[in-house]
Amino acid sequence: MGRLAPSTKPLHKIAIFGAGGTNIGHHVLEALVKEPDFAITVLPRESSKSTFPPNVAVTRVADGFPHAALVEALQGQDVLISAVGPEAKHAEHKLVEAAIEAGVRRFFPTEYGLDNSDPKKRGGVADLWDQARHAAAFEVQAEGRLDVDVSWDGHVA
Repeated sequence: MGRLAPSTKPLHKIAIFGAGGTNIGHHVLEALVKEPDFAITVLPRESSKSTFPPNVAVTRVADGFPHAALVEALQGQDVLISAVGPEAKHAEHKLVEAAIEAGVRRFFPTEYGLDNSDPKKRGGVADLWDQARHAAAFEVQAEGRLDVDVSWDGHVA
């Protein structure tokens, strides 16, 4: 895989994977559509029955998240926000790989600031945290292929 070229262009085009979710995705989408400087694209699965505001572009992706379809859907995007729930967290590495190939400059994973590296903070959801930890390790490895201008961000929500 190649490296992405650095850029000083502002982050304008934002893709959200998991925007139809009931836990976090719809809240992220709701906040972003209020910002006129952003062009929002949601990437629901083909089987999703979620609906989205009319001012949001919708690009459906096959349920198996095929790499070529994800790359195509992410072409031209500056940012990819992953808002997947626990049932799809295992597939987040596919988003990272596709984002790298498509030239996405910034990736926000599902973690949203949670410290999944500390077993004491994982409580009774160890399996979910283990999935997240493995995805995070993959994302960190992927960062080695990203240029300085590309980052993986986690935020407290």
